[in-house]
Amino acid sequence: MKMRKGWRWFWGIAAALLVYHFDAITGQWKFNRLCETEAGARYFEPVEGGVGWEVQANHDLGTDYVPALNLGAGFVRFTDKKGVRSDVRMTTPRFVRGGPKYSFSPVDEALPVRYRYVYFGEEIDGDKRFKRYVTQLVDLKNDRIAASHTAIVYAWTASSRVLLNAPTSQRCGSGEESNKFFAQIRNQGVTK
Repeated sequence: MKMRKGWRWFWGIAAALLVYHFDAITGQWKFNRLCETEAGARYFEPVEGGVGWEVQANHDLGTDYVPALNLGAGFVRFTDKKGVRSDVRMTTPRFVRGGPKYSFSPVDEALPVRYRYVYFGEEIDGDKRFKRYVTQLVDLKNDRIAASHTAIVYAWTASSRVLLNAPTSQRCGSGEESNKFFAQIRNQGVTK
């Protein structure tokens, strides 16, 4: 009789843990599916090097032009949060000691802008545990995406719910894969 009672406790605790963590289990399945279907790099057409890119300020740091210049834009037509437009160029290489330097000049409308650099993050399907971070390079000649990169982040619960506030988030489509994407754009080796 004691053995049966012990097994009931075991299965009862196991069932309670399953119910308690069911959202984490289904979240992991969703995360795996999103990683397989959305995360990573997509190339739709070759990217021309050394041409102008258009960038809109997205945050208050005012340095949204930096990623585009690091990716190989000849110059960036930048519009800051106040609506002021400038042409920005990198005047020293990225890897020079002390970091790169940038020069700002009034917009030269004679210089065409070929691409629009877009970066945004969003919640997926209204679920606060999931975030999608997207980088897009839009060809302004045909208003189509030339290349894109998507990273997915999933935090199955708040760190405060876990022993020692251990991190609970996972990522896919970032790290080495995003570095490879940016290197390919920078080197203009992008093909369909």
